[in-house]
Amino acid sequence: MALHPELGVQSFDCLLQSLTQRKRKLAEQALWPMGDSTSDVSGLTQAVASMQRGKHAVIADSMAEQFRRDGLSPVLPDADGAYALG
Repeated sequence: MALHPELGVQSFDCLLQSLTQRKRKLAEQALWPMGDSTSDVSGLTQAVASMQRGKHAVIADSMAEQFRRDGLSPVLPDADGAYALG
């Protein structure tokens, strides 16, 4: 770590190190929270599944609107949800 002789702990490297450490701790707390119960996990799983269904509907509606707007025949998505465009 490079320390500026006049700035000491306020040197860029020191401040960057502190910021990195704080972000690392924040990431650990956000990504690996403690105390999740089975009902918490179940609720989250249901919410994600619900959002996925809604997302597919939004994508399908948006694609249909684009095809209509551009005067193209609608294309149905394949099994992966991808639209094969000519």
